[in-house]
Amino acid sequence: MYLIAQNYLWCAEKNWLQTAPLALGLIANVILNLALLPAFGLYGCVLAAAGGALVCLVSVLELNRRHGMTIDRGVWMLAIAPAALGLGPWPAVTAALALAALALASNALFSESERRQLWTFAVETIAKLLPLRLRPATSS
Repeated sequence: MYLIAQNYLWCAEKNWLQTAPLALGLIANVILNLALLPAFGLYGCVLAAAGGALVCLVSVLELNRRHGMTIDRGVWMLAIAPAALGLGPWPAVTAALALAALALASNALFSESERRQLWTFAVETIAKLLPLRLRPATSS
């Protein structure tokens, strides 16, 4: 998610800001490891890595916001969606399906015009791919 969010800074030509979120995430990771590793072992290390990644993501989203990106509830929903993977396979699948249904049925993730654009893209892509399956096999 961080790399996707980082694209905004590249497009805004703010390349010099790319290292700040990474540095903050690294510092958070080291501090959390110092605090959690002795008490929780490997589980503490995993929590520290997740915490560092979260600091990295939140800081890049804040930099994006300061440079013109609109951060709405859809961005936050998509940013925290991977956290469902930590709950196991069925909660993760359920969360993904719920997010897909929300994206298709409401304006929570995409506006009406964005949904139209996605629908047009999907229809055009399928129309381009269908003839590939329907062509007869050629002998060489």
